Amino acid sequence: TFISWPRALQTPSASLSCLPFQFVVYSLLVDNQVAALLPRMPCVLQLLFNMLELGCDPQAALDVPRFCIDRIDSAVGPASVCESHVLLEEGMAGSAVQGLRDRGHSLQLRGGFGRLVFGKGQIIARDAGSGVLCGGSDPRGDGCVLAL
Repeated sequence: TFISWPRALQTPSASLSCLPFQFVVYSLLVDNQVAALLPRMPCVLQLLFNMLELGCDPQAALDVPRFCIDRIDSAVGPASVCESHVLLEEGMAGSAVQGLRDRGHSLQLRGGFGRLVFGKGQIIARDAGSGVLCGGSDPRGDGCVLAL
């Protein structure tokens, strides 16, 4: 894995190269500090899982409802896990939501602008054999994928 901070990008970002995959994961500038990239990585991992394990194309991978864990603080340590919540995006299968509740998880459903906590993305995938590009744009944001 190679991580670099490309100067050409206007937002603080990390470029990750894990052949055959290339990622650019942006971060936010908050109070002149670069927000950690770690909160964005679950989104990247979920998108990869959707494409590699579920066989989704880029748009379908981006459309799948997401989850994340809220309120875990590495500075506090394991004690912060007791105060955490599993955040689920609206549209998650009802059986999955009920299964998590039955196992005792503290859940919060997020919809509307509250979905932004799950991250946003755009994907461009290249078919290794043909070289054909296929793209998708996250419905949680205002981006798009264009061929120029």
